[in-house]
Amino acid sequence: MTYVRLPKTTDKEKIHQVSRLNFTLQGDGGCMFACILPPTATEDGYGAIYYPSEKGSQLQKHLYDKSNTSPPPKDWEKLIKNGLPNDHPHVTAIMQQAYRYYPFLENYAEVDKTLCRTVFNAATEDSNLGLERRVRGIIDADVITDDGHITAFRSPKWTNAELVALIAADQAMQALGAGQFPKNSEHGFGPTNLDIEQISQDLNFRTVKMDVEDALDYARKNQLPERLVDPTIEQFKETPARAVPRLRQL
Repeated sequence: MTYVRLPKTTDKEKIHQVSRLNFTLQGDGGCMFACILPPTATEDGYGAIYYPSEKGSQLQKHLYDKSNTSPPPKDWEKLIKNGLPNDHPHVTAIMQQAYRYYPFLENYAEVDKTLCRTVFNAATEDSNLGLERRVRGIIDADVITDDGHITAFRSPKWTNAELVALIAADQAMQALGAGQFPKNSEHGFGPTNLDIEQISQDLNFRTVKMDVEDALDYARKNQLPERLVDPTIEQFKETPARAVPRLRQL
């Protein structure tokens, strides 16, 4: 993931352009830009860019199965520790792809760092041991008990798994007569057209509590600006004695 500084500015149009999330879904030719912290007239902002291509953010592949137990390439540890230098050809390609789809970043966004992490593709019979990534979609639900009361929803891709969890919750709510999640026929997600934008505004994980120092430690270990953590917000009223941080929201 390539992280960029968004220099402080008084240009309201520029602030509007960069203060959002953008996904261009074109397979290996797409690109994502997400504003983590919008710029202001007095402070720089921060953003992240991902170019899903072997020419961009995807650096190397390592096949692992029962017949191939060799460890990952040795340089992976160094890449994970140090990331890529800002003048690396992959970083240049990532930024050029971002400029192509989001021209408001050109001559504005400044590369801060590129961090390297590992991901995996689950091996299935129709995925060529994980090399074919298009099989990561939602798998049809399976009724796994004779009485039909328990159904399993699965997906080998994490973000799709999250979507599947919402689909399962929506169906359970309807079965129990407890209403349903909002739908959007034009911009919905999944086979039931869930309105994820609306749902995400209503989600509230009330049992999640985080210490300020834990959040700062996470930012430091991932080489992210500490000011992304806002220690002044009490996220849950039931813990008034301790400020509970959260990432600053757009």
